[in-house]
Amino acid sequence: MAMNYDSLKKMDDKALCDEIVSMRRELLNLRLNASSGQIKDSSQFGKLRKQVARALTIQHQRNTGGVVSNNQNDNSVDRA
Repeated sequence: MAMNYDSLKKMDDKALCDEIVSMRRELLNLRLNASSGQIKDSSQFGKLRKQVARALTIQHQRNTGGVVSNNQNDNSVDRA
């Protein structure tokens, strides 16, 4: 279920949400299989987590209108 950034970005909101749920279920299944010793390729965890992060990033960008704040002083205290 490896999807690249462009194919995730082309999805509508409902399909993207469904894909996120699907990937999270797959990650849960991987964890369950790993705990029972049935998984051979542990790199699947990182790959799937990155896919979920990509999808969540796209969803967040859509919800915020693509505005990203890089202001590091948002939580700073004025020490005047």
